[in-house]
Amino acid sequence: MKIALVVDNPKRDLKGLAILGYDLVKAGHEVYLTPMNLQRFEIPRLMPDLMVTSGYRKTTYKTYKKFKDMGIAIAVLETEGGFMYNEELLKLRIEDQPGSDEVVDLFFCWGEKYKKIVGKYTDINPEKVLVTGNPRFEIKKHWPEKRDKIVFSPNFSFLHNGILDKAFIERFKANNNIDVSFNFEGFDKHYLYFLHIARLVDKKYPGQVIYRPHPFDDLPFLKEQLKGTTIAFDDNFSISETLAESAVCIQNSSTTGFEALLYDVPTIIPREVNSNFRSKEIDEMSYILYKDEDILVHVEKALKKELPIQQKFMDALNSVCKVDTNSSALIVDILNSVDFKNKNQPIVHSDLLPQKKRLKKFVKALLKGKVNFKLLNYSFYDQWFGSFKEFMPKDVNAILREYRDTEIGVNVSKSKGEGKLVSIQLLNEKPELTA
Repeated sequence: MKIALVVDNPKRDLKGLAILGYDLVKAGHEVYLTPMNLQRFEIPRLMPDLMVTSGYRKTTYKTYKKFKDMGIAIAVLETEGGFMYNEELLKLRIEDQPGSDEVVDLFFCWGEKYKKIVGKYTDINPEKVLVTGNPRFEIKKHWPEKRDKIVFSPNFSFLHNGILDKAFIERFKANNNIDVSFNFEGFDKHYLYFLHIARLVDKKYPGQVIYRPHPFDDLPFLKEQLKGTTIAFDDNFSISETLAESAVCIQNSSTTGFEALLYDVPTIIPREVNSNFRSKEIDEMSYILYKDEDILVHVEKALKKELPIQQKFMDALNSVCKVDTNSSALIVDILNSVDFKNKNQPIVHSDLLPQKKRLKKFVKALLKGKVNFKLLNYSFYDQWFGSFKEFMPKDVNAILREYRDTEIGVNVSKSKGEGKLVSIQLLNEKPELTA
C-alpha cells in the first residue's frame, strides 16, 4: 500500500513515525512522512491508499471525511495525549460526530483507557479500535555510562510574558460551550515556582541542568527568567536523546513523565505546580514533593542512583500505555492484514496564502524599505520552512541510525504542477552513488 504518515510536531512525533515508516517499507509498503500543516496540499497530491493521522479531536471530522471522499482510508494513531486527563476532559476533546465509523477505518490506542473512551463516545466499530501503544516510546539500545543531567520538561505554553492569555478560554467557551478555565487556576504562579525550582537546582548543580521548552513556550520571557544561570536549553530533536543522559526529570503535565520511566529516569513533580492539567496516572508515576529541600534531596539521590523507580510507577504506566511489546511491529502486522486501494488520480490545489495576507506581507516589508516581490507569491510552504514544524531527511536518518542501525535513502518528492511536495519518502536502502 501507499501510506502517508502525518507528522504534527516533529520533536514529539517524528521519531515514532520514522521508526514505523521504516518498518512498513521493510514490509513492502510505499511510505511518506507528511507534514500535518501541509496535509491539505500534500495528501491530495500524493493520493495514498491510507493516511495515518495523529488524533481524532473536535473539528477533525470534516477534514478526515474530505480525504475519505477522495478514496483514502483513514487510520488514527494518537501521538499526543493518548491517555491524558480525566474522562470528562477526554470526552470533551474526542470527536463524537455521528458517522465517524464511516470515516475512520482503524484506530490505534496507547492503552485500554483510551480504547474505552473511543468506544463510549464515538460510533466507531469496536473491531477497528486496537490497543497498540505508540512507536515513539521505543527506547534506545545503548545508553551512555554517565547519566548526570537534570532535565526540566514543563508545559506552560498558554502563558505570554508570564501571564495567562484568557482570550482562548473565552473563545473555547463561546464556540463549544465548555469552560476549561479550571485547568489554568494559578498557572502564572505555578510557572514562576517551576522556574524557581530550576534556578534552585542549577545553583546546587551548575552545568547539569537542561531545560526543554514546550514548542509554544514564550522563549524571550523564559530566557530572561533564567538569565544568569548555567541552565542549558535542550536542542535535541527528540526528548529521548536527552533522557538517555539524564539522572532525573522534573516535569508537569507531560508524557515525558512516563517516557522517562522507560529510560530508568525517575520523575519529580513539585506539588506547587498546577495539577488540574494532568491525569492522575502522571501523579501515580512520579515523586510528588512539597518542599524545596525535599526536591534537592531527591535530586541528589537520583544523581547517586539511589532514587528507585517504584513498582507502582510502572503499574500506572502499563495501565495507560502498552509498553510491553514492539508497537511498530504490531501496527505493521495489522496493516499487512488489510488491503486499502485508492484508484483516484492526484489533485493539485493552489498553496498560496490568501491574497490579502500576501499583500499585507508585501506592504509591511515595503514600509521597512524592502521591495520583495516574492512575498506576493508567498505560500503555506514558505511558512512551513524554518518553522518548528519543519523536518528534513537528515532528521529522519539520524533517528533510523539510532533506532534501526541503518541509514537508508530518502526522497523529497516534487510535483510537476503548481507548488511543491515536501513529504519525505522512505526507501528500502540507501541508493548507490553514480558517476
